[in-house]
Amino acid sequence: MYSFVKADCRKITDWTNGFMKLYNKPDSNRRPEEFWNATMAHISSIGEAIRRTHYKELIKSAAHAFCWMCSYVGSCKDSKNLLFRFENSLSEIVGLKFPGICGHCMGKRCSCKPVQMDEQKDKSAKYPELLKEWKKRKYSDYTMDTWLDDFWTIFSGQIHLQVIESIGFHLLEEAGEEARAVRELVQFRGIVGANIDGIDEQFLVSISNIPGLVNEYESAINILKKKLKVQRDKEVFRGIDLTSEDPDVIKTRLVKSKMDFVIELADTFSWYCAVLLKLHEIIKYEDLHDKLLKKFHIEEGLKQVYKSENTCEALKCYACGATECKCKFFPKND
Repeated sequence: MYSFVKADCRKITDWTNGFMKLYNKPDSNRRPEEFWNATMAHISSIGEAIRRTHYKELIKSAAHAFCWMCSYVGSCKDSKNLLFRFENSLSEIVGLKFPGICGHCMGKRCSCKPVQMDEQKDKSAKYPELLKEWKKRKYSDYTMDTWLDDFWTIFSGQIHLQVIESIGFHLLEEAGEEARAVRELVQFRGIVGANIDGIDEQFLVSISNIPGLVNEYESAINILKKKLKVQRDKEVFRGIDLTSEDPDVIKTRLVKSKMDFVIELADTFSWYCAVLLKLHEIIKYEDLHDKLLKKFHIEEGLKQVYKSENTCEALKCYACGATECKCKFFPKND
């Protein structure tokens, strides 16, 4: 377990529900990709704060980024757009890639070699094996402390050896990868009306949860392996023809995009936590002469930004101060 500051934490599902209630009105007309655009803006601010060593600003930006990540997942859960609909919580999504182990080397303590990992263009994981581990865990009670504990156990060696700037660059990289996955899903809008064999509303519903997505992903990949006469997943992806009208090819492209949408979000959250853990480490060992930083915990940052001192108190908008945001925006749902 990480030995830094602890806090009285809300469950992440409670944070998500709280943000959805707080921002229900302005969020009601936003598309999923708009939520991720906002998340990236605040992750970019985290990068700026790291560059300028403005750690108080980092904490504030981290609180806003967390809000938008939660809102992003909440919007996908309720989305009428079946391409983006996903029924699982943020912790369940992160847990598929990190169910108490590293999603790449499968170790309880990561033994991945950074240079070799960077050389791999395709970093798809062993999703059936991860799913088995995922099913052993209950994510409904996960808090930020739970995730910080998990990630410190798995990645403490890697985090300790890296400077915060390097970790921040990784966070920005993964946020960009999630944006790419979002863009790929956007490009499939209208696919149900294209009359492609096997791709209908029922199929989109089947890949809107973790077990269904893993099963359909493996099925689609295995079908193309036989067609292309290859053995590895990366050979399948390398052989995909974007001009192909083969339903199996299009289905594989679709499920891969949906899997990327899930996995890149998990990766983004893991590096977000890595930034927080590294900041904890810096504060613990450096003489910063700042009492507020000495007490730093992301939970306390969230409480301060969203004006909620205890876990039962309603969240308040950081800008207008209302428990149901009254800020004026004019998005139109088309």
